[in-house]
Amino acid sequence: MWFLLACAEPTEPSPVDLRVSFDALAWSCDDEGEYWVGVEQLFLDVRHAPGQIEPFALPGPGECARWVSPFPDSDGLDGQDLADRQGDLGWSMPLIESFGQPGEGELLQEHAGLWRGDLFNDYNTCHPAEDVLGAEVAFSGSPSLEATALPAPGVLDEVLVNVDIDQGVTIGEEVELSWSAEGWDEQWVGFERRRDGVPVETIVCNTAGQSGFDVDFWDLLELDLPGLSSRLMVGFANREVDHADSVERTSRAIWQVSAHE
Repeated sequence: MWFLLACAEPTEPSPVDLRVSFDALAWSCDDEGEYWVGVEQLFLDVRHAPGQIEPFALPGPGECARWVSPFPDSDGLDGQDLADRQGDLGWSMPLIESFGQPGEGELLQEHAGLWRGDLFNDYNTCHPAEDVLGAEVAFSGSPSLEATALPAPGVLDEVLVNVDIDQGVTIGEEVELSWSAEGWDEQWVGFERRRDGVPVETIVCNTAGQSGFDVDFWDLLELDLPGLSSRLMVGFANREVDHADSVERTSRAIWQVSAHE
């Protein structure tokens, strides 16, 4: 399987004002020989930066790009408050309440124009990703946000790795990924290094039409800094961009495993 490992420049679609992302950070689950992808953490992100938000643009199919990050805390935009915000922004999700956990909460403002909700609040689960992402979610505190409907997810049955991942993967080793998924608009493999919670190096590869990927982009990494935390990811997304209302809505399942030297 061949991938172009040049620093390809992703195409840039027209910017929008508002992005709403529903992210299920997933891991591999098993029960007596049955394997599936379950949700470890669940986040809602609301990003408001009028005329500045570039919908996440993958490199071309079969290409990899450096410095492309799929996460809104690294976009460096000049965010602004929502014009119709009425007090605190909130969320509610009856499915979480059925787990015996709080089914509502606040979207906390991390900085200007960026609000985030940790819906599981460190309550890690193995509930299937499509069940969680497909559940009802409601917003409060902003009429424009309350009208937001998130895209339905696809199905992600499994992600397999050719090495033992109990302690994470080793940077530089031969890692072969494969997956069983359908009904997603986008799929990608990514690698991210963070320092003090801030992304400092990223690689994203577009795996459209593929069901596997051999990780051989280690030679693209340049930074050698102390105190870095790293992760390898396989991402799947359904995305809707409404240019009339200038909003992007995304539902994503992102399988991840830690990486170390």
